[in-house]
Amino acid sequence: MKTRLFSLFFLMILGSGVSQTLEVLGKRMFNPNNWDIPLVKDLYLDSNNNIYAYIQRGVPVGQPSSRNFDLLRYDPLNNAWDIVIDNDNSMASIVAFPQGVIGQKDGSVIAVGDKDTNDGHFVYTIEPDGEIIPFGVQPDFTGRNAGSDIKPVQDPTTGDLYYSHNLIDITVERWDGTQWTTLPAIVENISGGSSSGIGIDEEGAIYVVYRDPSTGNRVSVVIFNETTNSWDELYRGSDIVNTVDIDVISSDEIYVTSHNSTNGVSVVHYDGSDFTQLGETIPSFSDSVIRPVGFLRTAVGDLYINVFDPDNGNNAFYVFNRITNDWDQITNNILGGGTISGFLSAMVEIDGAVVVGYNESNAITFIKYTPNILSTQEEEIKKEVAFTVYPNPTDNFVTIKTNISLQQFHISILDISGKKISEVVSARRSGELQVDFSSLSKGIYIIEVEEKKTANKLIKRIVVK
Repeated sequence: MKTRLFSLFFLMILGSGVSQTLEVLGKRMFNPNNWDIPLVKDLYLDSNNNIYAYIQRGVPVGQPSSRNFDLLRYDPLNNAWDIVIDNDNSMASIVAFPQGVIGQKDGSVIAVGDKDTNDGHFVYTIEPDGEIIPFGVQPDFTGRNAGSDIKPVQDPTTGDLYYSHNLIDITVERWDGTQWTTLPAIVENISGGSSSGIGIDEEGAIYVVYRDPSTGNRVSVVIFNETTNSWDELYRGSDIVNTVDIDVISSDEIYVTSHNSTNGVSVVHYDGSDFTQLGETIPSFSDSVIRPVGFLRTAVGDLYINVFDPDNGNNAFYVFNRITNDWDQITNNILGGGTISGFLSAMVEIDGAVVVGYNESNAITFIKYTPNILSTQEEEIKKEVAFTVYPNPTDNFVTIKTNISLQQFHISILDISGKKISEVVSARRSGELQVDFSSLSKGIYIIEVEEKKTANKLIKRIVVK
């Protein structure tokens, strides 16, 4: 087994907000074709790490037509966004309002859109060369609008496509490569509409979160049972919500975002056994209602959320602080001066940075946020202590080595939400200790090493495989 050695530092926790500038990618307020109401519906990477942006746009000024789309690709050499597809409204009679998209590694995008009023959905692939390929015979919703909140997901084991929708019923459509199948309704005959979202784990299990009108619009999460061909309830919240969404990382790492018109935005985390709220509810930053419009969990486990103030057209960008167990707002400072305001943003991670797309002044602005090498809420102090933590990932024991006695430290094991799982008490004068991770489920955990005298902390993520 090869051991990687590295130096870590004791860290002093700060109480202030995150101070970090935002870098604009490409031209600010980008609008090359006189777009009207352009929105960034998705940001995604292809297999070569090229960034694509799927733009849902309105009617070009002076031209009567339905909403349509453009596909952009970022050119890092020239710091510019190239138009890959400039849709000329040829699909206006088919796709009136693209509701949800999912980017592919070949640069294409799968989109689900409302067809003409009361005619349901149209599902299609948009190739990078502009070719549009429908997904077989489309689901039949003739005579009624199929509802909103349509977000497609793909089964990583089979490639099957799923999307949830709501208005009359809350249900899920499945494309198996040959035909469409409607799964049993989760809730039938909804009065007044609802809100729903869908996710899928590493084994192909399907999860749906929805606002349940039968319980006074409280949040519910269900999982599809293939054996019984029915939905099993996984979670029912106590708070009344307006909108909900779900991000499934794995079977033991799920995030549910929601907003309440009175309290604000909240995020609930599922660790495979329990649902726990992450931090406090994010309150409104103005005198109007805020709602979540983007959630991202990065490869190293950092959590970001964008919230939107629809009355004033502003976003706020937050990162989760696992030390304080709360959400910290990222300071809105653009490199070179100024701030950004906009709405309905999408996010994607690339090389440790987070790229966000905003509608700003009826145009699109893309910004990149690069976290500090140290945690965004930590500051290096002068005393350096050499640590070695290995192996990582692990499925058994982790060895902690340091150049001073471990008697000087409290050592705790935390889950990804920051909840303490166990404490390790060391009476050793030596600088080496083994910590047993064999009883823990696979996922990301945190080793927190706290110096007894100063309460300075060192944080290290550990992956249990």
